[in-house]
Amino acid sequence: MAPTIFLIRHGEQDAAGGSDLTVDGFDRARYLPRVFGDSSQYNIGYIIAERPMRDGTNASSSSTVAPLAATLGIVVDSFGADQLGSVANAAKTYHGDGNVLVCFKHEELSKIAHELGVSGNPKFPGDRYDIIWAIQEPYHKIAQVSSEAVPGLDD
Repeated sequence: MAPTIFLIRHGEQDAAGGSDLTVDGFDRARYLPRVFGDSSQYNIGYIIAERPMRDGTNASSSSTVAPLAATLGIVVDSFGADQLGSVANAAKTYHGDGNVLVCFKHEELSKIAHELGVSGNPKFPGDRYDIIWAIQEPYHKIAQVSSEAVPGLDD
C-alpha cells in the first residue's frame, strides 16, 4: 500500500534570519511526538527533513523533527533544498511500514507538493507553523489540511 505523505513546516525561527529554532520552535518540536507519535493516527514510519548546511546553519527542519525521530526510533533522511525532486521520489517510493513525514521550509513544501504531482500551484501559508498537508496516492491533490494544535502556540 502506498504511503500517505504528510508535509509540515519547520518550527518557529528567529525573525532576524537565525538558523535554528526559537523557544516557540523548540516547544513545537518537543510536542510533535504527541502529534505524530505511536499513539497517533499518522503512523509515521519514515521522516525526511531538510539537511543543515555544512557550517551548521539552516538546522531548523532537522531540529524540528529530532524529538519525534528519537521517540519513534527513526533515523531522519535528509536532502538539500536543491534536491526536492529526490525528496518527492523518496517519499512516494517508500515501501516500509507506515507513512512519510516531510519537514522543510514553507517555500520548499509548495515545491515538494508540486514534485509529488499535486496539481495547480499549492502555496504553503508563510504565516503558519502548525499546518499539516496530507497527500495520498495518486498524489494529485492535498487530501486534508489540519493543525498540529500545539497548546499555547496554535490556540
